[in-house]
Amino acid sequence: MKSARLMLATVFLYTLAGCARESPVMQEQLNRIDAITIPADRLTALIQLDQANPHSFGVKFRLGELYLYFGQLDVGTVYLGEAHRLRYEKGVTKDDARAAALEYGRALIMKGRPSEAIPVVMPEARTGDPAALLVRARAFVQSGNMPGAVSDFRAALSANGVQPSSADFTLYAQALASQRRYSDALSILRDCEQRLGYQPGTGLLESSLLEKLGRTAESVLSAFKETLYQQTQGTISAEQVDRNLTALSSRTDVTGVADPRAQSIVKGLKAYLHAQWGDALGGLGKGLAGLDDPFGRFLLLSCSLEKDKVTPQGLADFAALETRYRSYPDFYYRLWRAMKKGPGDYSLANVRDVLEKTILLAPDSAEALETRVELGRLVGVEPREAAGILLRPELDLAYARLTGGADPGKILPPVLRLLSIHRENLYTSDGVLMLRSAVRVPGVTKFLEEQARQATGPLKDRLAQLL
Repeated sequence: MKSARLMLATVFLYTLAGCARESPVMQEQLNRIDAITIPADRLTALIQLDQANPHSFGVKFRLGELYLYFGQLDVGTVYLGEAHRLRYEKGVTKDDARAAALEYGRALIMKGRPSEAIPVVMPEARTGDPAALLVRARAFVQSGNMPGAVSDFRAALSANGVQPSSADFTLYAQALASQRRYSDALSILRDCEQRLGYQPGTGLLESSLLEKLGRTAESVLSAFKETLYQQTQGTISAEQVDRNLTALSSRTDVTGVADPRAQSIVKGLKAYLHAQWGDALGGLGKGLAGLDDPFGRFLLLSCSLEKDKVTPQGLADFAALETRYRSYPDFYYRLWRAMKKGPGDYSLANVRDVLEKTILLAPDSAEALETRVELGRLVGVEPREAAGILLRPELDLAYARLTGGADPGKILPPVLRLLSIHRENLYTSDGVLMLRSAVRVPGVTKFLEEQARQATGPLKDRLAQLL
């Protein structure tokens, strides 16, 4: 509420006072604020600077972006709108004005206001700016102008230097599908997977496109791709996966007859879920015969690595799929298990990256738990304690939440579990370093002092070093 009142005051003062003017002094103040590492502290400093200088483009723009970082879309959009209106003021560079227009346009789209976003980015889009074309294309999709969206997406994605997001690819595919251009839409999704890795939700869209194209067996595989992903994320149960597979087995081909390929694939997928690798290879091999499906290759190679002797060539063939499945948790899980089983030096130095990626892609999954235990084994931690291992990105996320104002009592218990591990290792060291920085965050020291009074063993010793 307080930030909202400050926002309204800013708008009111701007109306009264007229134009903004940047100065070397203001830029120096902004530079100092940019150097603040704790986002909540940076926000406080920017609010104070905004009260004293309510017409600064740099302040408005930074406030808008920071409020979006904190998930406060309404307030962030207002500040970005203020920055956009100040884009022609003295000291605002062309690049800064462009950035303000694009960010404001994106915020308006997130608020479901595409008709307002389109004129905001129109000047940049008319120059052929690929980033502006992507924003306008999103607005066109949201407003129902699919031909305009297809045109903008096509121009933007063919330009050099543009970095489209997975959402851009997905919206482009949806726009093409709305024009019944199913093959083109499928190509866009496959291109997205090759460039950015698998993206949640795209498997179902891909499945729908394949079904419309009469490629029933492949549509089953794509639907399972999403189902398996969601299972590893904990959003659906194993029982639901089994029911989904049963439903998929009833899919028919274009003539309305049950597709035998699809039925064979479903049998193979059910065997895959139950680690029955021979049956999985049989069903999938029969259903995929003559088809060149990327996910089908992934599943067949996974089964082979689990069932048979792992060879250097088998590992190399599987590793070649990393670009496409680098965001798919099951890929790294199967890879480290194959590395452990196969030839070569299976050591922490060689496998750590694969193990950590397995965990980070699905931190709460059964596969992640198994992987934490394996990681613990490699650093000398007992299995009963290894489940408490946290990786540096997980610690960074906890720190970011603390600096964003989260309750230490809700964020820090997993970190304290990490610091309770008896054997000193690189992960406990990272945990101590994170807390050494976190004690500067309001409320953290008090929470740790309370915990230290009842702590025992390694946790007590480590907290004593910090407090």
